[in-house]
Amino acid sequence: MEPNAVDFFGECMNSPRNGRTPFANEIYEQMVAEKERELEEGEAQKSPSKIVADSLSQISRSSTFLPNIGVPTTSKTGRSTSLAAQARMQAQFEEKLQAKREEAARKQEELQAQLQAQQAALEENQSLLRQTQEVVKGMHTKFEETNALLGAILKLQKD
Repeated sequence: MEPNAVDFFGECMNSPRNGRTPFANEIYEQMVAEKERELEEGEAQKSPSKIVADSLSQISRSSTFLPNIGVPTTSKTGRSTSLAAQARMQAQFEEKLQAKREEAARKQEELQAQLQAQQAALEENQSLLRQTQEVVKGMHTKFEETNALLGAILKLQKD
């Protein structure tokens, strides 16, 4: 198994002649205890790099141990840049969302206007249909009357 940041710390702070200083040994033991402790329900496991970073940040704000062993650390400017990027993305998303809402409202208004125009045309067509039906009914009545008159005339001519 590859050594992790906690193991590297333990090795780096261990002198072949004198071993670890009491202070370095105390810090290392805290790191090992944190790495091996049982997690509470819902708690995420900390990475060894995070354990080392947290432990060393209690001693010094400018520890260079992790960068010196090749482990990248997140800087405050990196976090603020990421927060700025998130804020920018959120603003862009909200702008797009607002534009979509405005477009949807405009289309809704257009469709409403079309619907009203079609309803007016339908009412006009229904009115024309009623008028035409009345004219046809009148013509049918006149046809029946004319037919009756013709029938009477033909009957008179036969007699």
